[in-house]
Amino acid sequence: MSSSAPAVQGFSFATQAVLSRIADAFTMFSAAVAASNAVEAGRRPDDAVLKTLGIAPDALPSSLT
Repeated sequence: MSSSAPAVQGFSFATQAVLSRIADAFTMFSAAVAASNAVEAGRRPDDAVLKTLGIAPDALPSSLT
C-alpha cells in the first residue's frame, strides 16, 4: 500500500490547501460585505455573518436604530 493517499478530485494536497484558503478568503469577504450592507441599511447583521467575521453576536445591540 502506498504511503500517500490519493488526492480528492485529482488535486494534490498542496493545491487543495491553496484552494481552501482562497475559498476561505471569499467567504470572509462575502461576510464583510453582508455585514456592511446590513449596517448601512440600519439593520443588525445575521449572527452567522458576525461569527464568520469573528465577532461575538452579543457584542452588537439587537437593534442598531
